[in-house]
Amino acid sequence: MEFKPPQRNSPKKNKQEKKAAPPYQNNNYYSYTRGTPYAGQTNTCQYGMTWTYVQYSGWTDKYGNRTVDPKTVGTRSSELVDEKGNMWVNQDTSWKSDSGISQEHYPGSPAPIKSAKKNRRDNPFHCDGQHLELAIKRLGRRRGERGFGNARAVRVLFSRADLLGPDVTADSLKKSKAWTDLENLEGLTP
Repeated sequence: MEFKPPQRNSPKKNKQEKKAAPPYQNNNYYSYTRGTPYAGQTNTCQYGMTWTYVQYSGWTDKYGNRTVDPKTVGTRSSELVDEKGNMWVNQDTSWKSDSGISQEHYPGSPAPIKSAKKNRRDNPFHCDGQHLELAIKRLGRRRGERGFGNARAVRVLFSRADLLGPDVTADSLKKSKAWTDLENLEGLTP
């Protein structure tokens, strides 16, 4: 007598069942590109970077970073991989790598230069309320005239004499009390 192993009852396969799609076809990457990308194909990501598809390497940007899908770069499903192999994920205002590095600028790009604090200088012109009101009234009188322009009106209003004071002459120096006091001081020589 010959020994035969028991046969298992396997369910019959329905010939009308569709085969499941391979996992790579359900991936975001392939559904976005509607098929396999070709070498040299370009796409722009949400950060303004242009990505180029390189055969056998995948999508690459100008900094040498790689990703699976440029449209979802920076997410957990499509991390950005830099030239050193760090995987980067964007978190609102900063990029975080798997090695614990955190930065605000795009991985691979040069860090922005922080400018030094600018010191504000004092305003060289000071106008008290009375003189300011007078200047506004003078400007307002010219309003409505033909050829009126604010810049020209201001230039006419504030002539050289208004800004620097009257021209100094020998007669005006003789009449000035401050000049005579200065001349009377000892130790000053012209």
